[in-house]
Amino acid sequence: MSDLPYSDPSNPALPSPLFSDITAVRGDHLRANNAAIFADLNALNTRNPELVALTSGSFKTAALANANTYNGRSLFTCTAGVSDTPSAAAWRIVGYWNPTDSSGRFVAQADASLETWEIIYSGGVWGAWIRFTDSGGDLTRNLTGWVGSGLVLTYASADAPTFTATVPGDVTSVLSVGMKVKLTQTTVKYFIITAIAYSSPNTTITMYGGTDYTLTADAISSVYYSTMKSPYSFPMNPAKWTVEVTDSSQYDTDSTTYVNLGSISITLPIGSWNTSVQCGIECRPTYGHITLSTSSTSESDNELTALVLDGGTSVRIEKTLSIISKTTYYLNGKTANASSAAYLLGGTVKTIIRAVCAYL
Repeated sequence: MSDLPYSDPSNPALPSPLFSDITAVRGDHLRANNAAIFADLNALNTRNPELVALTSGSFKTAALANANTYNGRSLFTCTAGVSDTPSAAAWRIVGYWNPTDSSGRFVAQADASLETWEIIYSGGVWGAWIRFTDSGGDLTRNLTGWVGSGLVLTYASADAPTFTATVPGDVTSVLSVGMKVKLTQTTVKYFIITAIAYSSPNTTITMYGGTDYTLTADAISSVYYSTMKSPYSFPMNPAKWTVEVTDSSQYDTDSTTYVNLGSISITLPIGSWNTSVQCGIECRPTYGHITLSTSSTSESDNELTALVLDGGTSVRIEKTLSIISKTTYYLNGKTANASSAAYLLGGTVKTIIRAVCAYL
């Protein structure tokens, strides 16, 4: 019994010298590494975003104040009293900062549903909140081709058939020329974006409403956008997105310099237009020219000019025109010399100037 490792063989409950030695060694090891373990835990904790609880004020102000504080990440809880959130509700918002260029991305989830939104901060400018999922968690970008943007559009001006609206913040990284827009002003309306520009604090969007849709000063709601050619329910008939002038009369000139034939002209809105001229023209006894021009007395673009030889012919001119401001084009003609005459034969071949939106 004297060989047993118990201090008191009659009481095996007492710890043995062997157990005590092992415990002591482990304790020494833990004490020696305690500082390192604590440092690791502290480092791990600094990599976690710290909670910023907001009950008032601006979320955007708080986000900038906490930029890069917590290893490039921030976590906010916002009550309904906090401004600059997706809406007047309670939100949980996670921020991700890029210290290289001081840009940030923030994802917000509603407290009371699965609705999520995103906003970008870049170049010292906030973008607009863009909705990703609805209250049920379904993606707002779906098979219909429409993206539920959540953008707040405000009517700005009208120069029919073109209209402008403003959006708070810079949304030029989200919307671009050629995109289609669906919105509600009492009824559903459709537009094509023909220009977009940001000037602090708003983005101005220029939209073409075609033959059927006008933007008014009424409240705008349910704004969607699409990059697809044919999102669900968007009217694809080219005639609805066409500016056209027709004339069935006959006009003539013996002028050797360009004159506007029959005061025929077409006004093209801002945008890109597949433009064509179709007409019947006769010149005798020599040749003449016909042109579509921004001037009523000269040629502005020789790619919009046709040479008409002695006799009658049907003429077709085509070109895609990019218009940065509303512009009037005139149908002009001239003859080779004063003893000649040029006749626009609208009664035989209808004169048609047609411009179809190139973004369709």
